[in-house]
Amino acid sequence: MTEPLTREEKARLSRLLRRSMETPSEKLNRSIRDQCRNHGISREMWLHVWEIQAGRCGACKNPLDLGVPRAIQIDHDRSCCNNPTTVATRRGRKWVSCGKCVRGFLCAPCNRGVGMLERYPDRIFWWMDYIRGAKRVSL
Repeated sequence: MTEPLTREEKARLSRLLRRSMETPSEKLNRSIRDQCRNHGISREMWLHVWEIQAGRCGACKNPLDLGVPRAIQIDHDRSCCNNPTTVATRRGRKWVSCGKCVRGFLCAPCNRGVGMLERYPDRIFWWMDYIRGAKRVSL
């Protein structure tokens, strides 16, 4: 015989069921709301940045897809937030930015690249030398 579900398990299943029945518009609104909360910006600011960038990545200028989860990354200057704010989530505490240091929207690959370049700016020349000079390894 199986154990009855705990209150937490029932609540989680209920959330999953609600999310599975969301329309694309509701999913988009939830995504924007979550990004605004995590980066300390208003919905109006989010829409303003979207309009300024014409729905494109701020770095590579490729179109950003609103329909794909986490396809739009909010780029911000981490050095601005010396004392980052944290919010409680289901998985513990999560770091959020202050909202004053938002630079724009990036696609996921550009966001990772900018993050690496921002943390290790002196390595860019090493990386470029490696890419230009690397030979293919053949077995």
